[in-house]
Amino acid sequence: MAASGVMLALGLLTSLAGAAIVGIMVNAALSVHLKNGFWVQNQGFEYPVVLMTIGVAVAVTGAGTYSLDHAFGWTLRGGGWGLFSIGLGMVSGLAIDLYRRRTRATEADH
Repeated sequence: MAASGVMLALGLLTSLAGAAIVGIMVNAALSVHLKNGFWVQNQGFEYPVVLMTIGVAVAVTGAGTYSLDHAFGWTLRGGGWGLFSIGLGMVSGLAIDLYRRRTRATEADH
């Protein structure tokens, strides 16, 4: 999580940072918040969804003028990058959640 935040703050590979945020928030929503419903006042998954949306929005809009992406001449923005961030984030978040659930089940068996 810290690495994606630093990448986002520096404007470095913003589409990957957005994907990392999506993945982290998918995992948070599934592992902690889903059982509580949608609304945040009930500890629901509303806030992780908001943060996922922000991660995708940053991937779509790209880094600004004062960013490392801009300094390197990279134009990593647009709808394709947004879809890339959603896809990569969802796959990584679901993979981590599956791994976490299998590890927990294995520990419970022993």
